[in-house]
Amino acid sequence: ALFDAQVLAVLNLLSSVVLYNSLGVIDRSAVERLSQAVDTAFTMSYFEAKESDSKLSRPTLLWVIQNFHLELEAAGKTMGGGEWLESVLKTMDRSNNGSASIHHQFAHFFNGISAQPLPY
Repeated sequence: ALFDAQVLAVLNLLSSVVLYNSLGVIDRSAVERLSQAVDTAFTMSYFEAKESDSKLSRPTLLWVIQNFHLELEAAGKTMGGGEWLESVLKTMDRSNNGSASIHHQFAHFFNGISAQPLPY
């Protein structure tokens, strides 16, 4: 996990896009693993206080989901990748009785987030 965080911190400095590839459905454990890496990488990063300045240097997260049957929808409504991923993260935060703020953490670390399903 520390190695993942170190790689994420370096990617934060060098990349404009971070591709995170996963197989199957996005579940709580996958989100929590990425959240832990983001939290550790954030402490290693050079931006902390100046949120307005750091938008230019932060990468965008593109979560590539290898799942043949995944459709990006919630409540019967088809969504774009970013809107769908934000909905998933907010739902996970609400299911923790508001004790987790993964959506806020990702929004603060990444310039934007999106998801793209790919058949495998």
